[in-house]
Amino acid sequence: MVKKIVTKLFFILLFFALVAYGQQTSVAVLPSDGSVLSNDELEVLTDKMREAALKVLPTKDFVLVKQDVVVKRLGGAENYIKECQESTCIVNLGKKAMVDYVAQASVGELGNGIRLKVELYDVRTEGLVSIVNDEAEDLRGLLAIVKNRVPDEMFGKIPGTSGYTQTKETEKFAEDYKALETERRKQEKMNNSWETEQKLRKAEKQDMIGYQNLYEMPFGLRMSTGSLYFTFNFRLTDFKEWSEEDLYDTHFYLSNPDRIFKWGGDEYRHSGGYTDDAFEWIVGYIWRPFYWLGVFGGCGFRHTDEYRRYDIYYISYNGESYRDTKWVSANELRHDFKYELGLEFVVFETLAAYISVRNFSYTGGGIGLVF
Repeated sequence: MVKKIVTKLFFILLFFALVAYGQQTSVAVLPSDGSVLSNDELEVLTDKMREAALKVLPTKDFVLVKQDVVVKRLGGAENYIKECQESTCIVNLGKKAMVDYVAQASVGELGNGIRLKVELYDVRTEGLVSIVNDEAEDLRGLLAIVKNRVPDEMFGKIPGTSGYTQTKETEKFAEDYKALETERRKQEKMNNSWETEQKLRKAEKQDMIGYQNLYEMPFGLRMSTGSLYFTFNFRLTDFKEWSEEDLYDTHFYLSNPDRIFKWGGDEYRHSGGYTDDAFEWIVGYIWRPFYWLGVFGGCGFRHTDEYRRYDIYYISYNGESYRDTKWVSANELRHDFKYELGLEFVVFETLAAYISVRNFSYTGGGIGLVF
């Protein structure tokens, strides 16, 4: 009893297997044809065709009929060769091979090259599904054509290869998206470069006015237009007294403190008091490697003027003294050459901050507005 049940199950499974096999679409690739190539080269071309078919056809829905099966269905090797040579229609060979689709590659001479024609037919309808025509110089070129064109343009046209088609479409979409993304980034980079270039051009024409504080000269003005700038710094009158140590200072420029100044019939003697008034100006050039950064340098002069204090004492009879004082220009206007180097930073294209060093001995800086 058990043996009968097992036997029935076996035949049932076999039946479903045969049904499933029968539902598969059969495809045959006939031997390549043409007198331009040798038999070995034609065989290589046929194998390449079969590789192209296997790359496309889903194995669960299609079966690529073996060459020996095709030979057997066409009546053996001798009759197979005869059929292939005498037949002028690939569809007739497909019917004799009992397949659903049949394909064949044929080659012919074309000038100094080789012409390749690959055809695919639906045997049931005798309709041409797809055809590929191309040219090559040698066998290597023919194989490249089969590899690159036949899978998509021929076997991919058979109904039921949607999985392969979807995969190719997905790959193509991914390639197109990648190319689009590359182009977008390239365009974005170009736009950024263009925007940066525009900002740099604008910066090269901008005007600026601001406050500048220089060492020992807290009152200053800085102005620029385009690539040129001008600075002016000064300090208020500062009264000072000299000492004997100042006489040995190389920077001390007062004349002989015993110098006498005569006013009418009175003689005034220099008491050692003097004023130190000075201002500096610089004219220079700004180079902008970036729209937010300027490197500047310039030169100019420091002007120092001096007024000296002269005193005279009157002795009264009761022992008291009276002092009269006069401030007299020393007529010694000093001009010291100055040069500077510095950096200017522009923030939000409206605010500027700068710092400089003059004669590599003292520094200054400030802020300003950009227009």
